[in-house]
Amino acid sequence: MKGLLIMPHQLLRAALLATALSSVACASAKPGEFPSQGELTELAGHALPRTIFAEKTADVDAWELAGPLPDAIETKEHKGSSPFDQILADLSAKRAGLVFPSESMHCAARETARFVAERGASPPQALRRFMGARCGAPQPRFAFASVRLDVGKDRTDDEVTAKLRIDADKMIADTVGAGARLAGIAMVRSDKRAVLVVTAQERSVSLERLPTVAAAGKVVLRGELLNPAASVRALVNRGRFSYAVCKANEGVKLPSFEIVCDAAPEDAAAWVTVAAFPAGRILGNDVLDVLVFPNGKPTSAFAAPRPSAGAKPGRPVEADVVAELNALRKEAGLAPVALDARESAVVAKLTPHYFAAASGLEDETIADKVVLGVRAGWDVQGVVLSADTTSVVVRGASDAQSLIQEAIESPFGRSALFDPEVQRVAVGLVYDEESKSSAALFGAYALADTQKHEQDAARLVERITKLRAARKLPPPLVLAQLSPDAIRAARSLESGDKTLEEALDELVHRSVGAMSTAMQGFYATGPSIESIKIAEEILSRPSLSIALAVGHHKAPGKAWASLVALIVIDADKTAAHTARLAVPAAL
Repeated sequence: MKGLLIMPHQLLRAALLATALSSVACASAKPGEFPSQGELTELAGHALPRTIFAEKTADVDAWELAGPLPDAIETKEHKGSSPFDQILADLSAKRAGLVFPSESMHCAARETARFVAERGASPPQALRRFMGARCGAPQPRFAFASVRLDVGKDRTDDEVTAKLRIDADKMIADTVGAGARLAGIAMVRSDKRAVLVVTAQERSVSLERLPTVAAAGKVVLRGELLNPAASVRALVNRGRFSYAVCKANEGVKLPSFEIVCDAAPEDAAAWVTVAAFPAGRILGNDVLDVLVFPNGKPTSAFAAPRPSAGAKPGRPVEADVVAELNALRKEAGLAPVALDARESAVVAKLTPHYFAAASGLEDETIADKVVLGVRAGWDVQGVVLSADTTSVVVRGASDAQSLIQEAIESPFGRSALFDPEVQRVAVGLVYDEESKSSAALFGAYALADTQKHEQDAARLVERITKLRAARKLPPPLVLAQLSPDAIRAARSLESGDKTLEEALDELVHRSVGAMSTAMQGFYATGPSIESIKIAEEILSRPSLSIALAVGHHKAPGKAWASLVALIVIDADKTAAHTARLAVPAAL
């Protein structure tokens, strides 16, 4: 019998925080919340831990899970009879209400142990996520540790169990850690070795039984958050590249929730992710990340994502990562994005601190600051209207295509990288030579484009027309003769010659002079035409004459600009000719 090898593949806190690593779910950030460029420079200068990713994995193109696998995602107790099951049961009894031996975590432990027993290393990130999902865990990422014993068939199970039992108690206690946890344990033998694996996962949600087969693509999530949150956001993958925003039942108040997601019925599989946002925090935690099968055919077979044609193998560099992203955006019918070299240089210095914080090696609030700093885009070449971030860790594979493919497995990753409005991206990379692990932090930026503002104005008129039609009201009459004045006012904002109020006042007065009648003026701002809130008076007036222009405005010292709609309408008899209503952005 050869020596005993304990493999604490990752700390519990690292794994739990890593639930957000494949997709940084972000709430809307107000410009004043962004850290300054000086703060980011100071953070980038901090000393880094020597190693962030030390785990060794065995890469595979395909893998078949042994099963049995559940037909639903649910929290169901595992009642095993092995000596290891008894250790976990004893811990659960001591920490009643906190440690729960679940079938999903037992399944994840069994499948992980089987892989380690056969391959002698950890399963890669994508396979581990598939294991957790197919085992019915509410979160596919889980912490685990293993004890590996090199032993032949001549040793009995009792002998192997006795040897592995020596370190089992401490390994279970260390891996499960503190707080409310789902936990599992399993031992698997191959011809060459025996492996004991302990798995654990934070219990952050109580979910009603969710079938893995999504009938007609309909996924209904009902449950209760176990940690405080101010809001939730849910997305579902559709097809190879697309995603959809799920709808929450507004009549169900947090911490309870009811969310309906429409997956594509023809899809073989689809990820559904729910992020919860604590009050005052910008990063959302993925409280649910489940795999469903809309076409009705659950599978136990894992297949690694296929690279795009012409993808370059080897250690990734920023240019190759963006080239791979653009190859997939082209397949999705989207315009290419440009690598912003200046912002990427900043992000590259912040990225190690982000992953160190996410791995529990630095204060976790640093992750928030980094994400906000990347979203701010202080050094982006162009005027930023809005930005998003996403991040990914790929263990055991170091090429650009693996990073991008893993990032778009998540619907939140897709919402950042496949946003049709995004024009520039920044990329920060971390690479660990020993484990061949790569990680990337992305900033994705939508920019103001003066060449598109006439199109923006036409889209806003179209949106107003549709909203009025929903109320059975006629379309507005567009006052074309006022368009030059409206455009002139909008351009004065872009140049900084006038404030919002000054530009609108000038437009109203010019409109009164041109039309010889009373006019009302409005302005509204937002990061996109779709987000701009339309004044009720514009939507409810029985008949409406209107002129408008769209420009953008960036206040001094702010990271982002806003689209600004300047609108004038014919005033009713009770309105003063210079009346103005300021409508805030609908963020």
